[in-house]
Amino acid sequence: MRKLLLSLLLVLHAQSVFGQAEPPAFHALMAASKVKKIIAVDTVAGKTNVLLTAIADNPAFVFVFAPGGDGTLAIDADADGAPATKRVRNPAYFFAPGFLEKRAAWAAIDVPEGFGLTVSRQQRLEPLHIEAIVQVARKLREEYPQARHILIGHSNGGVTAGMQAIQAKPAFDGIVFSAPNLSELPIGWEPGQARVPIMFITHEHDECGSQYRRLPISTLTIRAAGDSFPLTVIKSPSPGNRQECFVVPAPHFFTNVYGEYTEAVFKWAASLK
Repeated sequence: MRKLLLSLLLVLHAQSVFGQAEPPAFHALMAASKVKKIIAVDTVAGKTNVLLTAIADNPAFVFVFAPGGDGTLAIDADADGAPATKRVRNPAYFFAPGFLEKRAAWAAIDVPEGFGLTVSRQQRLEPLHIEAIVQVARKLREEYPQARHILIGHSNGGVTAGMQAIQAKPAFDGIVFSAPNLSELPIGWEPGQARVPIMFITHEHDECGSQYRRLPISTLTIRAAGDSFPLTVIKSPSPGNRQECFVVPAPHFFTNVYGEYTEAVFKWAASLK
């Protein structure tokens, strides 16, 4: 299985370098996964589909991915009950293989039905969305009650992560702010309000946002972490437009440096008491 994962990653890397069309990331993930299913969670915001993948029977960690952008993964089951999606090239799927390689489970949260097809940054602040993510976390704990559950909020998903970090009774054991867009968090929100361990990770060349904000996300991430929180700044070359916020390849999505990304996040998660 390890060889399969490595070969998939090498194919993705080689094809991106030589300009060929990348294979759908979702299909590559399905090929690498032993456990692959969709969990439909009944939440206060309506049914919320969660894609759950793993190669280990008893993973020590479950990494739960809150996607950026409009949050849409369009995950559902096909006629045979197998996971399917209409967004097979969504950047969210590129993050998973490295965690599976470390024998961690990986889950991705789709938009709750009550929000329609998309969820905005502002809607991620609403109590319905906040509670829906809590209910998803509880359901995943039923799947893996002995594992540590880590929420990764990437880009706009950083707003989702931020609201979970300050809950009175945290639903996750740790939270990762991954190239986060924190601009929509309520005035006065500070990482110091977090009631659960958090870390920040960014790529030094991530200039996403600099076209419509005064500072790029990489700078804002470094400032948010300050001297109080673990911070990883990846400096290895990452191809693509530095200001691109929605399309792979780009440093905003840690293209071609997923190994370093996974290693940093996993090392931090393993250090939690």
